[in-house]
Amino acid sequence: FPLLKPLHEEFPRAAISILSPFGRDFFRLYPHSDLIAEAVVIDVAKRHKSIFSKLRLVSQLREKRFDLVICPQSGLGMIEFSAMSFLMGARYRLGFDKDGCGWLYTTKPELQEDRSIYTQNLELLRAAGINSYFDENYFSVPEEDIAFARDLLSMHGAADRKLIFAVSPFVLADTDNKSPQHDRSLSEPRTWPEQNYAELISQILQRYNAKVVLLGNRLPNGDLSGILNSGTPDLISAVGKTSIRHAAALIKLSTILISNDSGLLHIALALKKPCIGIFGSTSPLQQIMSGRTNCTVLWKGLECSPCYIQEPIPVIECPREIQCLKMISVDDVMKAIEAHIAIADPNIRS
Repeated sequence: FPLLKPLHEEFPRAAISILSPFGRDFFRLYPHSDLIAEAVVIDVAKRHKSIFSKLRLVSQLREKRFDLVICPQSGLGMIEFSAMSFLMGARYRLGFDKDGCGWLYTTKPELQEDRSIYTQNLELLRAAGINSYFDENYFSVPEEDIAFARDLLSMHGAADRKLIFAVSPFVLADTDNKSPQHDRSLSEPRTWPEQNYAELISQILQRYNAKVVLLGNRLPNGDLSGILNSGTPDLISAVGKTSIRHAAALIKLSTILISNDSGLLHIALALKKPCIGIFGSTSPLQQIMSGRTNCTVLWKGLECSPCYIQEPIPVIECPREIQCLKMISVDDVMKAIEAHIAIADPNIRS
């Protein structure tokens, strides 16, 4: 999103097409969505999973005769999207290089693990001589989604609560992807244990007069399923019941979000909402823009971390069974919550 406005200002007469997993409706979260001429969907998990299906899509895109392709892809897919951008036939191609995977781009700065991806995306434009700046207002939630979130909260009696905690215990990205090296899910090294989330929710509800909204795209099958099935009245499950836009609205209306390193954490950052990011194998330096005082990062920073950086062929062989995440205690998160609440409303007492 932050790339689009400076790109438009550099080329005001150009038509901008977006290739992403999302349809046109999703981009209503972008305040300047009128700048987007077309939203093309690529479904790498299903419809465009095979090489042949990707080549068919590239053939369709080639007919559009793009002049410039910008690919801020990082992590899994860097190699494929580099090749796809080349086969589209665009004269100018901007994308990141990591371990040589970006050699088909005409401009290819090295992806860095210790600098925020927000900054690096804008520098992708700058590397090609395109003026770039960070547009602070690059994300907004449509009013109908806010109305949906209000109705959902009201239906569960949250209207009279000062505190509403949004909790995202899952990693939405990569749930259908496996490491190319083995059959291990790419979401596992970024997910705090379910039993910790279950204990955290219990402690929040014991300590505060609050509601907890559980966000996610799939039902849990571990410790969280027990707390969901217990009929706890102050726990609102929105798991599998919301679109990303609805989830963004619930985050906006919440007091604070607690999340793994995932897309919903980035939404909280975009909305400037107080949030707590739980990091293990990934690098908060790469994922969180510096100066974001609304976000508390919980990261043990072990000597082996980060081991899962945004690279084209991630290798996840952890002899410590992801202790970097397991070492973050429920008490660590509760202390971070208390610090945020003390700033937001000093009159609230546990």
